[in-house]
Amino acid sequence: MKALFKISIVCSLILSQIVASQEIIDEEVVARIKMEAFQNSKIMETLSYITDVYSPRIPGTPNYDKVTQWCVNRLKEWGIEHSKLESFSPIPKGWAVKHCSIEMIKPQYLVIFGHPKMYSPSTLGILQGEPVLVNIKSLKDTEKYKGKLKNKIILNGFQPGSNPHFKPNATRYDEKQVRELNQEINIGSKDTPEWFDAIIDRYFRNVREVIPFLRNEGIAALIESSDRDHGIIKAIPHGYILNPDSLFPVFKIAQEQFGRLVRIIQKDIPVELRLDLQTIQYEDTIGYNVIAELPGSDRKLKNEVVMIGAHLDMLNVGTGTCDNGASCTVMMEVMRIIKKLDLKPRRTIRMGLWSGEELGFLGSSAYVLKHYGDRNSNSRLPEHKDLSAYFNMDAGTGKIRGINLQGNEITRPIFEAYFRPFKYLGVDIITTRNALGTDHQPFNWVGLPGFNFIQDPIEYYRVVHSNMDVYEAAIEDDLKQAAAVIASVIYHAAMRDEKFPRKE
Repeated sequence: MKALFKISIVCSLILSQIVASQEIIDEEVVARIKMEAFQNSKIMETLSYITDVYSPRIPGTPNYDKVTQWCVNRLKEWGIEHSKLESFSPIPKGWAVKHCSIEMIKPQYLVIFGHPKMYSPSTLGILQGEPVLVNIKSLKDTEKYKGKLKNKIILNGFQPGSNPHFKPNATRYDEKQVRELNQEINIGSKDTPEWFDAIIDRYFRNVREVIPFLRNEGIAALIESSDRDHGIIKAIPHGYILNPDSLFPVFKIAQEQFGRLVRIIQKDIPVELRLDLQTIQYEDTIGYNVIAELPGSDRKLKNEVVMIGAHLDMLNVGTGTCDNGASCTVMMEVMRIIKKLDLKPRRTIRMGLWSGEELGFLGSSAYVLKHYGDRNSNSRLPEHKDLSAYFNMDAGTGKIRGINLQGNEITRPIFEAYFRPFKYLGVDIITTRNALGTDHQPFNWVGLPGFNFIQDPIEYYRVVHSNMDVYEAAIEDDLKQAAAVIASVIYHAAMRDEKFPRKE
């Protein structure tokens, strides 16, 4: 057995060396990419348009339609003529906030800092009254409130209090973390189509069970504490229900102000609130992906494609910078750099800016179904054989640190060669582990090589899906580094003699 194990290790090492020796890195092209990315960057200007001007970017809304068209126009201004919108359907009806105010009227006046949860319906005019404090975590907690909540403003939960942050909020991968990721031999959670539904069920089962009770009770509105402190408001769809007709007005407010309301009520001092929410529901159920191409130059390989992508949509608070305007900006910058340098990739380089990732990978899944195959029937379309690989970015503003192989170990030596010119910039992680929760997954589900870039966390998990996910969260130099790394990776992937290896 030991002898067989040793033979297996030797064979793997030999195979890795053979694959690595086949990777030709054009150092002159890498240097030119770095100079263009670092010295002539358009990243922050592009990012400001996507985030400051056109947010929130909720599918099915006029704002989302405007940002997709702006991206196409900007790409064409850069000379990327093969840029277009590609439609798909259906998506949930578009939703937007026209007006929102949350105020305490008694015992003192207070402007309460909060946001409606995405897809909340409007209030029935201005609501004003004394809130009822409840503590409902699951259906078993509802019995004692039956018949007591009609037309009431409900405060649900008890605020535990904020804690000081003794460790920095912003972090980068340290040497220990890098070593552990590189040495990992397990893929972690399986990358399967059932993953998203399982996550929704795990996190929102109790909330979804309680919603019918509160609707039947006829509550006027529900107020919850943000699950983040220091004024950060996270306001994802309530129970991840994407239809206002199935909900009631739901607000998330700052932890600290929620705590104040609770403490006053517990002292039997009357509290009076005033709420006003006006939302708009659009009837459009057509989604749009932004697709752009740099045609291949090799007569035999130009029909083959290497692809990059990021999701353009966002949830309803902040301006969606870390999730995921920064990544869209980087991918557009990659296309600009390759076009500006007049590089001649052998294969076609294609970019997708996806709609509806936050709603269940809608845009990327529709694109894969249209072009590559059906994961449910296991059918494959002619284009399936022509996609070499897909590379995704969806982890905030941090610089690129490496790649998730999704268990595709045969590609490790390829990435070792691709990352070598950027090792001094911290690109030193190649891990077999699966990355889950973003748009490379639909590609993997139909047997295509889909990869996700690893980035320094910075403050991603603190600001994502919140009011603080804004332009100011972006780190310019990190995004420039990301553009250079991805431009080099995608260029060299397009220049290979063979397509990327696929998992068996």
